[in-house]
Amino acid sequence: MKKTIFLSIMVLATYAFPTITKATETVAVTFKFVTINTIDGFDHLSKLIVYCDDKKVSESSQKIQSESNKIIVPIPAGYHTIRATLYALHEGNWEARLKSNDYSFDFEYAKTKNWESNHTINLTFDIEDEMINIVEKILEKPVITPTTQTGNYTDALKKLNTYLKTFDNGYYGYFEIIGNDIYMRFKAGKYNKFKAADMQGAVIQEEYKRVIFKCKGDNKCISTDWNENGKEEYSQFTTGNAYNYQELKNLLDNFLASVKGNLPNPSGSSTTNTTNSSVSDKEKNAAAIRAQKDKERNQNTSSTNLNQKYTVPLKKLNEYLKTFNSETYRDIEVKDGKVYFAFAVYTMIYKSDIDINELKQNTITVKAADEVKIGCKNEGKCFYSTYSKGNADHFRFFSKTVKDLTIMKQLVDDFIKAL
Repeated sequence: MKKTIFLSIMVLATYAFPTITKATETVAVTFKFVTINTIDGFDHLSKLIVYCDDKKVSESSQKIQSESNKIIVPIPAGYHTIRATLYALHEGNWEARLKSNDYSFDFEYAKTKNWESNHTINLTFDIEDEMINIVEKILEKPVITPTTQTGNYTDALKKLNTYLKTFDNGYYGYFEIIGNDIYMRFKAGKYNKFKAADMQGAVIQEEYKRVIFKCKGDNKCISTDWNENGKEEYSQFTTGNAYNYQELKNLLDNFLASVKGNLPNPSGSSTTNTTNSSVSDKEKNAAAIRAQKDKERNQNTSSTNLNQKYTVPLKKLNEYLKTFNSETYRDIEVKDGKVYFAFAVYTMIYKSDIDINELKQNTITVKAADEVKIGCKNEGKCFYSTYSKGNADHFRFFSKTVKDLTIMKQLVDDFIKAL
């Protein structure tokens, strides 16, 4: 009888009590954050909410945005997407500070990686420059990122990232590999993502003063978190001026080849051959035809411009843009009865255009505290933007370095008056 009772207790214990397992290993991620260049009267009460794989895991204390704040978040070790979004108290409601909620930029950090060490991540949200300055520090052992890619890419990756630190003031950030994906992480906190197998390689385009890192064929294999469409055919590297295109091309191609396990130029040395061997004959012929058409078009434009009053003011304006903000603005063009204002958003070039008559008769140029804006009269939308793929009510010029906007406004006025 006693034996029967004992066995019954053992059976009940097996089903009634949970199995004791080893505790899940966690790492501590510390976010330190502050908002700078806050406009008077808009110092919102704010908090940072942190998500792991789209699940909320913690939120910070509430402080006005201009005061430094901090939160330490434990997350499970391993591959995760960590997202930290700044929220503001607006009319009694907590609102994510994102462009989708009509904020000037996304007040958000996001990264997918193998989190195996404690991290400290400093986020400085800059209202004036509309960007996030991010400084990350790994506190313990370095993160080990396993990958299924073949090839010893470590040396090529290091050389490429070292080069990018000084290229265009570090604007293009750095590359890293997570699983089967290659990430290009911009200084501003955004990213491009692609797989090595989908990439053709680097191509020099001297006529545009750039190197592009493109997908095979016409495929849009690059995913982004900064473009509304989220897919691109290539990433571009440009400074607004000429530079050593071949050096960057070699670094990109060597990195890609090493990831694929077939490094063609291990030394990373330059070569005088500027032809990309991976470009097909069809693409070469198409490029040659485009180059010839561009040459003819430029010749026609040049001969026409000699008789135009706006030629000199336009040249002065374009020259000044190179020092005003070469990171964002490209040359302004006049053709086919329109004025085209070119600008860069991360790696892509977009344009806003307006009819010459509209620009002369239905706009007004205003100098504000931090920008010169060409605005449409009567609340009209007289510009068309390839970035938003729709009409816009203004085009603006801003600079991170030039504070006195008098010269910029005068050059814009002179150009429009000469049209």
